[in-house]
Amino acid sequence: MHGGKVVVSHKGMANSRNPTVQTISFSSPHTLEKKFSRMTADPEWRNGYVDFKMARNIEFWYRDVLECIKYLLGRQSYGGNMLWSPVREFDASGKQVYTEMNTGN
Repeated sequence: MHGGKVVVSHKGMANSRNPTVQTISFSSPHTLEKKFSRMTADPEWRNGYVDFKMARNIEFWYRDVLECIKYLLGRQSYGGNMLWSPVREFDASGKQVYTEMNTGN
């Protein structure tokens, strides 16, 4: 920290060879704490057990899907890469293709 500024460097999603520098400003420890509190933590891993005919008590690991969605929506670095409406995509012959969840009419 120097002069009330923190510089965070991370690799940009569009081109990993060109790092993007983002400056986060704050005027007091309280302001900085407020910025940190708005950040979401990684969704926590949970585990469970399931029984099958051939095997019992098999452990599996998962994350809550709603926590994952909140986590992703809270990331500013993904903001420019999220699509909020359907997108029409076409192949070389002009036929519409459906390749991702947001491709549609």
